[in-house]
Amino acid sequence: MEGFLAEVVEKFVVTLASTAALKGASQLVKNYKEAKKPIEEHMVRNLEAVLEKAKPATVAGLNDGLQMNSRVFIEIAERASRIEEEDLQSFWAGLIASSLSEDGNDDSNLIFTQLLTQLTGLQAAFLKVMCEKVGPKSAIPNLYKMPFSIPFDSLPPTIEHDHARISREISRLQTLGLLTVVGEPSETDVTVVPLRLACELYVRCQGSRKTPEEYFSESNEGSPSPGLASPPASP
Repeated sequence: MEGFLAEVVEKFVVTLASTAALKGASQLVKNYKEAKKPIEEHMVRNLEAVLEKAKPATVAGLNDGLQMNSRVFIEIAERASRIEEEDLQSFWAGLIASSLSEDGNDDSNLIFTQLLTQLTGLQAAFLKVMCEKVGPKSAIPNLYKMPFSIPFDSLPPTIEHDHARISREISRLQTLGLLTVVGEPSETDVTVVPLRLACELYVRCQGSRKTPEEYFSESNEGSPSPGLASPPASP
C-alpha cells in the first residue's frame, strides 16, 4: 500500500512537470521518498509491538490447529501499523488472536477491524470502562436496555478530561452503533446504554471468540476465558 502511494505521488508530480506547471518534479519525488522512510520505520515498530502482544495467544491457537484468514490478517496488520497508543495496540493484538478459526475461512473480524479503525484512544478507553461495568451484570435479561453511569474520572489519567471533547467522542460512539446516550453528559459523568455490538467488539479485542455472555460469565465465576488476557474480575 505504501509503495502504491509513492507511485501515485510520483505519477502526479511527473504529470504536473510535463505540463510545465511544476519545475523540479523529480526532486519533489525524491524528497517525498526520503520523508517517507522514517514513517515506514515507525509503522514497522508499531506493528512489531502489536504482534509481540498477540504472539502468546496466536502461537497457542496455531499449535492447537487453528488457522488465520490471510485477508483479515493483512487488513489488521496494515491498520495496526499506524497505531502507537499502547492500549489501542492491545486491542489490535486481541483482534489478531481472535481471528483464528478452525479452517481459516472465518472473516467475521473484518467488521470489528472497520470499527476499531475508527476509534480514538479516548473512545477505546471509554469502551473498555463501559464493557467492564457491563460484565458483572451480563446474566441480567434485557442487559442491552440497561443504563450505566460512566464517571469521567474512571478514564485513564493520561487522557485529557475535556468535557467538550469527551461529549463529542461519546456522541461518535453512538453514531457507530456502540451505545445510546441517555440525556446530556454532565461535567463529571455520562449515562449510556451499551449495545451488544460494543460488547462483541470488546470481547474480540480481548482475543476471545466467545459471546459476551459466555466471556463475562466465566469472568464472574472466576474462570479465565481463553484469549489475549483474562477478562476483568467482577467487583
